[in-house]
Order: sequence, then structure tokens, then C-alpha cells
Amino acid sequence: MMKMMIMQFSTQIWKGSNCIILTNIMDLCMLTTIKSIVVMMQKNLHHQGKM
Repeated sequence: MMKMMIMQFSTQIWKGSNCIILTNIMDLCMLTTIKSIVVMMQKNLHHQGKM
């Protein structure tokens, strides 16, 4: 009985940590995407200014 409880608990922790890791990766991807978009926008503005 105790073993089952521990197993369930450990799987819950594992799932939780996996979710946290996934969200962190998603956040990083979003940040890099936003940064690249901002850089692109700035470059476009510079090009338009030169024109």
C-alpha cells in the first residue's frame, strides 16, 4: 500500500516538473521570437529611414 502511494506521488512530481520545464522552454522560445521580431522591425525602420 505504501509503495503505491510513493509511486503515485513520485509520478505526480515528475509530471509537475516536466510541465514546469516545458513552460520554461515555451517562454524562452517566445522571448527569442519576440526579440528577433523586434530586431527585424528596427532594421526595417532603419532601411526606411535611409530611403
